[in-house]
Amino acid sequence: MGNFTPSLNRGWGQYWTSVKVNTGKSEFSYSGWFAPRWNLEMGRSNTERYELADGSRYVRTEQSQKGSGFEAWHNGHTLNYNFLDPQKQMFNASLNFNNNNYKNKYKGILTDERPGGIENNMYDRTEYISLHPSLNLYYQNNLKKDQLIMANLVTSYETSHSHRLYNENDLATDAPMVNIDNLIKGKTFSVLGEVDYEKTWKNSRLTAGIRHTQSWIQNKYVEQNTIDRMNQGNSYIFGEYWLHLGNHFDGSVGLGYSLYHYAPQNRQSHTYSIWRPRFTARYTIDDYSSLRFNFVRMGSVITLDMLSPVVQDIDGIQQSTGNPDVKPYATYKYELQYQYNRGIFYGKLGAFYTHAPGAIMPEKYWVGDKILSRVDNQKNAEELRFYLNTRINVIPGWLTLSAAPGWHRYWMRGNTYTHTYNNFFIDASIDISHWGFTLNGILQTNFNRFWGETLTGGENVHGIKLSYAYKDWNFGIMVLDPFINNYKVKSENWNRYAGYYRETTTNMIKQLLTLDISWNINWGRKHEAGQQRINNSINSGSVNAAGK
Repeated sequence: MGNFTPSLNRGWGQYWTSVKVNTGKSEFSYSGWFAPRWNLEMGRSNTERYELADGSRYVRTEQSQKGSGFEAWHNGHTLNYNFLDPQKQMFNASLNFNNNNYKNKYKGILTDERPGGIENNMYDRTEYISLHPSLNLYYQNNLKKDQLIMANLVTSYETSHSHRLYNENDLATDAPMVNIDNLIKGKTFSVLGEVDYEKTWKNSRLTAGIRHTQSWIQNKYVEQNTIDRMNQGNSYIFGEYWLHLGNHFDGSVGLGYSLYHYAPQNRQSHTYSIWRPRFTARYTIDDYSSLRFNFVRMGSVITLDMLSPVVQDIDGIQQSTGNPDVKPYATYKYELQYQYNRGIFYGKLGAFYTHAPGAIMPEKYWVGDKILSRVDNQKNAEELRFYLNTRINVIPGWLTLSAAPGWHRYWMRGNTYTHTYNNFFIDASIDISHWGFTLNGILQTNFNRFWGETLTGGENVHGIKLSYAYKDWNFGIMVLDPFINNYKVKSENWNRYAGYYRETTTNMIKQLLTLDISWNINWGRKHEAGQQRINNSINSGSVNAAGK
C-alpha cells in the first residue's frame, strides 16, 4: 500500500508506504511516512502594544523583509509484528521511530513608534529537532465465559534540541542592540503499563483496569547554564459498566481515580489526586434517529517547562518563565447530540460545553523594565460550541454534498483579566463520481481557538481534486487555494501591558499543485490481524525555546 503526493510547483510533499506479509497466525509489517518542506517563503508582520506602569502607551511594529523562510523534514517509521489466535490470544509488538526537524527564520524592520524611537533590523531564527523511538507491546488473553485480560506496555525515549537566535541591530549604524541565544537540550525516558479486565454478559459489560506512567525528564538550558530535572508519575485506576436496556436505551457509567506526583530536582515535590467520573447515555428514538449525552471529568498533566523557574529572553523587552507553584486542575466536558439518518440524508446536531476551574494559563506583568510572561492557575476557562454535520447523497453513487458549520464562544477568566471571543466556522465538500472519475471540492474556514489571553487563528483553505481509480491504483491531481493570492494565519494577544496582533504569511498553501498516486496491491491469502483493545502512547516531553 502507499500514497505519494509530490507538489509540482512548491518544495512540498507527502509520502507514505506500507508492506505486510503473513504466514500462519503471524503478520509482519512495515510502514513509513515522509513530509518534506523546503525553499518556502514565510513572512511575519507584527504590531505590539505596550502600556507602562504610569499608564503611558507606545507601539512597536515589525515589517517583514525578503529572506524569511521555512523548511521541515518530518518522518516516521514503524515495524510491527502481530500474532492472532482468534479463540485464545493475541500479541502485538510495534517498534516506532519519529523524527521532527524544522527551521524557520524571520527578517524584518522593527520600528519604535515613540518620539525619539529608533528602527532596528531584526533577525529571528528557530530550529527544532527531536528523535523519538518507542516500543509498544500488547497482549490479550480470551478467558472462558466471555472474559478478557488485556495488557499494554509502552517505553519511550526522546531527545530534543530547541535553538532560537534573535538579534536586533540599529538600522542606521548597524550597532548590536539585542542579542539572544537560547538553546535547550532535552531528554525524556518514559514507561507506561496498563492492565484491563473485561467481562461481557448478554446485555452488559464490565471493564476495570489500572495504568501507571513514569517519566524521567531533563532539560539543559545552555545559555543560562542550568540543568532542570524532574521525576513525574501518574497512576490511574478505573471501572466502567455498560448496559443495554430494551430496544431504546444503552449507557455506561464509570469512575476513575488519578494520583499525580511531581518531583523537580532541588525543589519541593507535589502529590495531587483527582476523581474522574464519566457517564454516557444513548436513547434510540426510532429506526432513523437517536439522542446521545456524554459527560467526563478529566485531570491535567503538569509539564516540566510549566514548573521551571528558568527565565528566557524573548526580545529586548519581554521574558518568559515557568511557575513552580502551579497545580493540576480538572476539566469538565458535556456533550449532547441528536443524530438522524434516513435515505439520502444524514445529519448530526450537537452542543458541547467545557469548563476548567483553575486552568493553567499565561499571564503577563511588568517586572522592573521587562514584561514577564508566566503561567499560573487562573479562575476558569470555558467554551460553548454548537455544530451541525450534514451529508446528502443527492444522486446516490454520483453526487454527495457535505457541510459542517459551527459556532463557539470562549470565556477566559484570569486572575487579572476577563476575555470573551466568538467564532463561526464551516467545513464543506462536494463529491461527484462516475466512470471511475471523482471530482472533489473542499472549503474550510477559520477554526480559531482562544486560551488565556491569546487567539490562535486557523486556516482558510479551499481546494479541488480530480482523481481516477483503475484496479488497484488511484491517480489524481489537486490544487489548494486556486482562487486567492494571499494566504495568512493570524494570532492575537489581548494582554493589557503587552498585547499584539500578528499575521504569518506563506506561499506554501496558495495555489499549491500536487499529484496524488496511491495503490493497494494484494496477492496470496488474506489475513486479518487483530486490533489492540487498548493502545497507549506517551506524549512528547520536549521543551521549546521561548519565542514570539
